[in-house]
Amino acid sequence: MRDINLAIQFLNPIFEEADMAVIREIAEVGDFRSFETDEYLVKQGDIGDCAFLILAGNASVETSAYGETAVLGDLNPGDLFGEIALIYDTPRSCSVKAKSKVVALCLSRTSFQKTVIKDAGALHSMVKTLTRRVQELTDSAAKLAIVKKALHCCDIDSEVLKKIKEEA
Repeated sequence: MRDINLAIQFLNPIFEEADMAVIREIAEVGDFRSFETDEYLVKQGDIGDCAFLILAGNASVETSAYGETAVLGDLNPGDLFGEIALIYDTPRSCSVKAKSKVVALCLSRTSFQKTVIKDAGALHSMVKTLTRRVQELTDSAAKLAIVKKALHCCDIDSEVLKKIKEEA
């Protein structure tokens, strides 16, 4: 499946400030990849050199620590992940595993940087996306710190548990 128009449809809100010609070019230089159910799109710890845009199918985001694995969330059509790899070499912080057959647009760092450098709107949109991710992670870290403190003190009242259950 190489559907440039579908890729453009999903890229448009991500790069809302970019020129349409640049969005089209991002879609055209991307590599369309297919993954089978239970196949990993990326693995935690591997060095990333591209970001992925889910075009079809669903995947789960998993992390492992201390011999345990936890599912952090799901990815659906239109979701972008791995965008830090567009900036620099760093190990993947999570694994992403296909829950169904997945088609994704792989955006390599080299192609992406050559394309977005042409448009300040594209760069600004990417900064906004990364900033949103930092804010989400900060919010999650704050909630985890409160849970950790409550568990450490063994002072868990029913209101705290109720809020945790609502957000889980």
